[in-house]
Formats: sequence, structure tokens, C-alpha cells
Amino acid sequence: MAKFHFLNSTALALACALSLAACDKKDASTAAADAPLPLTNGPQTAIVAAPALQALPAAPRPKIVARAQPQDDDYSYVDRAYAMSDAIGDAPPDYGFDYQDSHPWVWRSADRSTRLVEPVSGGYRDYYYQPGADRPYLVRDPQYTYGFSNGELVAVYDRSGRLLPYHDLDQRDDDAGRILARAVALYDAALQSERRAINAANWAAQQATLADERAQWQAEQNQQDSWRAYHAAHAAQDQDDWKAERARRNQSAQSFNDWRARGYSGPPPPVTYGNRGNAQQQSDTARAQQQQIDHARTQQQQVDQARTQQQQADQARAQQQQADQTRQQQDAARQAQDKARQQQQVDQARAQQQQADHARAQQQQAEQARQQDAARQAQDKARQQQQQDQARAQQQQADQTRQQQDAARQAQDKARQQQQVDQARTQQQQADQARQAQDKARQQQQQDQARAQQNQGLGPGGRRANEASAPQIVPPVAAAAPAAVLPKPAAVSTPAPQVAATPAGVPPAGALPGDRKAQEEARRAAKKKLSDAAQARDGKPPQP
Repeated sequence: MAKFHFLNSTALALACALSLAACDKKDASTAAADAPLPLTNGPQTAIVAAPALQALPAAPRPKIVARAQPQDDDYSYVDRAYAMSDAIGDAPPDYGFDYQDSHPWVWRSADRSTRLVEPVSGGYRDYYYQPGADRPYLVRDPQYTYGFSNGELVAVYDRSGRLLPYHDLDQRDDDAGRILARAVALYDAALQSERRAINAANWAAQQATLADERAQWQAEQNQQDSWRAYHAAHAAQDQDDWKAERARRNQSAQSFNDWRARGYSGPPPPVTYGNRGNAQQQSDTARAQQQQIDHARTQQQQVDQARTQQQQADQARAQQQQADQTRQQQDAARQAQDKARQQQQVDQARAQQQQADHARAQQQQAEQARQQDAARQAQDKARQQQQQDQARAQQQQADQTRQQQDAARQAQDKARQQQQVDQARTQQQQADQARQAQDKARQQQQQDQARAQQNQGLGPGGRRANEASAPQIVPPVAAAAPAAVLPKPAAVSTPAPQVAATPAGVPPAGALPGDRKAQEEARRAAKKKLSDAAQARDGKPPQP
């Protein structure tokens, strides 16, 4: 690839002195096209996108320059374009023009280097031209960046800034031909078409987007070691080449931002770049050039001396470049060390973060385990409490059942005791009735005996009269014993008439007087049994 060489001021003066007439003629033909136009203040208008790369008309494919191995200047094209874009910065365009359905923007530097920008889908397409050239040396598309040398394809860079291998360039030559043809047509239209002032509102709306693209370009440079090395080796020269242009563009950007901050009130800021638009500067330059012509014609010795000085300057420049290269290598080594140190710090921070994350994870696991243990203990406690409640409920149920059984048993015992009391009382009543019946029968027997004895003393007639006059004694019917008190009372049976019931242990009526002792014993036994039953019912121990 051809490198970019720029003459210093002395060599440029000598070259212009020898061909001043041709330079003046060409400068006069392009002076009008170089002058920027002031911005206009109006409502924002819609941005019309240019055709996509695949939608451009077919064009001849450019010749591909063969390169067997990577070269040191592989990134010279893209780095030169980046330097111009960085120098322009946020300054508004010099002017715009209409081409087909799009409205490209134009920036021209003091040395007439040109940058054209047109909006496309996904961003912008940038075209970069060397001074006086109508074919670009670089075209940057949202997908790829193409480097050209005299219309030949020499390099293609992808979206990350990586240089594609030579054997892959034939896959991009069709797109390169289409984009090269449009670049030539746009440059011609930029010179021949009517120039239009840039709408301030439109530029304000797109200024940030173009700044983002510059930042993306810077990021691509940082990702590619070869590009970064080339840029570092030529940074000083680029800074010197674009120093004046950068200062003027920064002033233009600041003036525009101030005007926008004031709500575009008042006239737009003036735009004067380099030798364009400044008649006094052009006059001074022409006068200086004429003086150089006079000196060149009349003082050949000075020319020779200047040539000698140029040689000395070239030697000094070579030494300076070597020193600069050494310093750049040192700077590169220092940057590499800084980068390594930064990477080490990043790795240490990452390791510390990982340790902190690991410790946090362990702490979280411990907390989870503690919570699980607490939950398990709570479950065990709840289960124990449930078991205790169940046992207590079962105990209460058992106690209630036992109390019910005891109550039933006590009721049964009380009923049995009541039944025994009732039976004893009935037996006592029967014994009393039997005794009364016996006493009455005994009295009757005594009366009968007395009457019999009396009748024996009166004779038969008197006995009959006595029998007739004696009252008829009918033995009383013994009362039936009452039924015993049971849980359910039984029906009372009716005894046969005139039959006396004989209670247990009581001799029947008509017993001999000699059995009176047995009768008394039976009566006492019945009375004691009745007393014991009453005491048992009242919960008292029986008397001996």
C-alpha cells in the first residue's frame, strides 16, 4: 500500500514556486466550492436514507491489489480517515447538496481534504477523499470499511476493525465496485450541484449519532493491536497535520452549541475555515507566493541553500522520527505494562469478588441450614405437642370413661343398696304384720279356750247360747308384702284371701308359745339387716 506523505512548508513553497500558475488556476476553479455556508434556522425536517449497499446499481469490480503478507501500513487508510473525523469532531457540516433522493453533507479541510456523509439504514456511510482526488481512499459503511488506492481495492475491515485476509477480498469486490461508483458520483455532485445550507435543527438531531460512530471507531482501534500500533507510530504526525483544523472545528462546534443553548436566537455563528472565505488571507497568500516566485527566479543560490537545508532538515526529521519511534515504543511498552497491571488488578478484584461471592454463598447455605433446623425443630415441637395433646385427650377421654363407669357403678351400687333397704323394710313390715297376726291369733285362741272352758261349765244349752251370743271372729287377711325398689318397679301381686304371709325367720300363726324365742331372734335379725342396709346406703360402716 502507498503511504501518505505530506511535504513540509519549505518543500511545499518550492513546489508551488515551480508550478504556481497551474496551482492558481485550479484553486480559482474550486474556491467557490470550498466556501462553507452559514447554518439556517428552521423546523426540523425528515432525514431520507440513501439506498443500501445491495440496492446500489451494479458497477465494475475494482482490481484487488495482491498482498502476500500483512504490512506495517495495513491500517494507514482507516487511520488517516479516523484522524480527519476526529479533527472535525462535533463541528457542523460546511454545506449540503441534493443527490437523487438523499441529502449528503460535506466537510472540507483547509488543504481541501473532503469528507462526505449520507444517512443509510443502520447509521451513516462516510466517504473520505485526499486533496484534489475525485475517488475516495476510504468508505465506511455500517457493515464494512473499504480502503482504495487509485481506484483499486487494497483493504477491507469488518465491524470490529479487523483486517480481512487477502483471499477474502474477492467476496467483497462486488460491493466495493458499487460503493466506489457512488463515491465518484457523489464527489462530482458535491462540486457541480447547488449547495444548500444545513438546517440547524437537523444537525442538532444527528450530532450525537455521529459522535457515537466516532466512539465506535475509537473502540475498534483499541481492539486491534496492529491498528493501535500504527496509530501510536503516527499519532504525533497526525496531531501536527490536523492541529489547526481541529482548533477551527472545535471553535465552530462551540459556537453552534452556544447558539443552540440560546434557542437559535440571533444570527447563526460565522463559519470561516482555513483559506476559504477569507479574502484578506487569500490575498496575503498570493502575495507570499509571488514573492517566492521572484526569489526562485532571481536567487538560485538561495534555492540551492534551501535544498541543503532541506536535506539537513530531512536528516533531523529522520533522527527525530527515530527518537519519536523509540519514545513511542517506550510508551507502548509502558502502556502494555499499565495494561498488564490493570489486568492484574482486574483479576485480583475478580478473585476477591469470587471469594466474597463464595463466602456469601456459604453464609446463605448456613442460614438456609439454620432455618431448616429451626423449621425441623418447630415441626418436632409441634409433633410432640400434638402427641401430648392427643395423649391428654386420650387420658381425658379415659378419665371421662372411668368417671362414667364409676358413676354407673355407684348408681348401680346405690340402686342395689336402695333395693336392699326396700327389701329389708318390706321384710320388717311383713314381720310386724305376722307378729300382729300371731298376737291376734293368740288372743283369739285364748278367748276360744276361755269360751270353751266356760262352755264346759254351762252345759250344752248354755254353751249353745254362749256360742250364739259370742261374736264371730274372722282371722284378718295378712297384707301383701310391697314390691322391692328396683330400677324399674315390678307389678304388685295380690295374695289369696284370708291367707297370711309368713316372713322369713318368723314362725307361722298358731305356733306354739315355746317358739317365741326363735321369733324374737328372727325379728332382731330382720331389724339389724334393715339397719345395716340403711347405713350402707348412707355410706356408714355396719354396726357389729
